[in-house]
Amino acid sequence: MIRKNSLKQKTILKKLLAISYIAVTSISLFSCKNSPVEPYIGPGRRDYVWTIDTIKNPGNPSFYTQAIWGSSPNDLWAVNPNDRMFHSNGNKWSVYNYPTIYGGGETIFGFSKDNIWVGSFGGAIWHFDGTNWYLHYWYKPEGRTSVSITHIWGKNSNDIFAVGVYFKTDGNKRGFILHYDGREWRELYKADFNSNFIRAFQQDDDLLIFSYNGTAQSVTDSLAYYSFSTQGLKELYKDSEDNAGTGNLGLIGDRVYFTIGNSLYRYLKVFSEGRLLKGLTFDNPQFGNVVFGRNEKDFFVRMVDGLAHYNGSNLEYVYKFEDKTNDIGQIPLIFEKEVYFIMFNFTKKDNYVLHGKLN
Repeated sequence: MIRKNSLKQKTILKKLLAISYIAVTSISLFSCKNSPVEPYIGPGRRDYVWTIDTIKNPGNPSFYTQAIWGSSPNDLWAVNPNDRMFHSNGNKWSVYNYPTIYGGGETIFGFSKDNIWVGSFGGAIWHFDGTNWYLHYWYKPEGRTSVSITHIWGKNSNDIFAVGVYFKTDGNKRGFILHYDGREWRELYKADFNSNFIRAFQQDDDLLIFSYNGTAQSVTDSLAYYSFSTQGLKELYKDSEDNAGTGNLGLIGDRVYFTIGNSLYRYLKVFSEGRLLKGLTFDNPQFGNVVFGRNEKDFFVRMVDGLAHYNGSNLEYVYKFEDKTNDIGQIPLIFEKEVYFIMFNFTKKDNYVLHGKLN
């Protein structure tokens, strides 16, 4: 009896400690104070020199260049759904003249100049080995009309995830998760409900997923966040766009951040339970629901009318559009002293790369 009571008391104590930890973490989620064991991190610099490069698309110029990735500022890639790829040696962007990657590029991610992955509309995943691009995997779920690989990301070359959506013959849509273990790609999960898995990043052992859900191919009625692990898919949050506003997933350092409306949330897992903890809220009505950066005192914020930077204490524009029909892409490329953002002009139908450099 004493032993049972002792175990029960220990369980209660663990739960109380977990609750206490969650409360403290939610308060200090975006605090500028570092813990005693962490090195001091100063505010991120904002004195970037900005330039704009135009990406000339010889095909249909109205196709929005979707994503950018590079191993260094002298080796940059961008993908476009018009069956085009673009490359820069640090001086000039040009069409990469190689046999067409059919389906076009939806997402690009890599680990080095000779290990790059591209996901396309059509369900194809392509790989670059430093010399050639070749078709590595083709996802063809039964009962599909079309498939899109919307995002590829991984912590290392033997642990890569791809997410996306396929449209069924009845007009409904289903999100899916693929995984590469260093040898082959395989399907990990296929949703049995209307969903569109748009973006995914791994934190600890969980894959965190952003999805727009809807009842048909062209209908979106809610945004949702999920975690996926060996225990399956778990819903973290779901609400209508009318209530929630816009959403997205971003990376600040190695931590995943969720956007709901104008607020940022972090994922915290205590024992086997994961939850979203609310942090910083931006009161600027031009907030554009995307954050990416080096750390919590040095990250960029996509705005409707430009690009802003948060340095741990305040948000300030670092680049503002003269043309209000410009739009900054979802995932930037961030190096130690240089940053790159895909940009599109909806009036001119031009694709650009916004490049910021610290001296």
